Amino acid sequence: MTPMLSPGNTSLSILQKRPRAMEIFVRLQLNPWRFPDLPLEMICREKRIDPSEVMAEILDLPPPPSAGNWRTLPLSHLLDKLCADHRRFIENHAPQIELALADARATARDEAEYLRALQEGWRGFAALLINHVQDEETILYPHILRLAHPFHLGPFDEDPKSHSLQQHLVIHELNKEGALIRAARNLGRLLDSSPTRPSPWPVDKIRALLRHLDKHIELEKGTLQPMALALEKAVFDRAISGGVPVPG
Repeated sequence: MTPMLSPGNTSLSILQKRPRAMEIFVRLQLNPWRFPDLPLEMICREKRIDPSEVMAEILDLPPPPSAGNWRTLPLSHLLDKLCADHRRFIENHAPQIELALADARATARDEAEYLRALQEGWRGFAALLINHVQDEETILYPHILRLAHPFHLGPFDEDPKSHSLQQHLVIHELNKEGALIRAARNLGRLLDSSPTRPSPWPVDKIRALLRHLDKHIELEKGTLQPMALALEKAVFDRAISGGVPVPG
């Protein structure tokens, strides 16, 4: 599923939706980090490149595969797959669960108390999931992309107080991911106490989302984070050997 994008989008917002667009930026030498909040069309104008042609290339990028040997591919491919997961969670799974809950509450009045608790638990979890996705797509993933493709500005923010990736991951896990995992466990306990109903009982749909989310987090922790931290260490080592200060 390709998000709605246009040359009026900023380079940063494009990379937040389709990280593989970085391949196109690199090939055309369009530096997305120089003015990340400018529309793509303005960045293209400086290079005398037609922004509509660039956007057509981005929109023609193939959808990410559901599985792959991610360690042999550029990090942008794995980030692209993880962002596609996010879209699936929020734009497909979540609306279907809301509809299933509404239908169940309208038809299974004998389980009204359980369904009310389930709906409250689901909505609390869904709010944390959206917050988790926003944090990853606006902070963590761009940070990793910049480490992989710093262009001539260098891999670090100009702000001397900027965090290393390791610090970002600790903050993210403490503030966002930890809360999401706790909410998922609480939701799981609610699911375990559910009455037996045929599909499309909302329990089945919530369980499916939680299974997909488990695989998503496992891919982040088991593959993305080790690859990105190894990349950061290599960048830091090169910077230190060259006398360049790095984030603490």
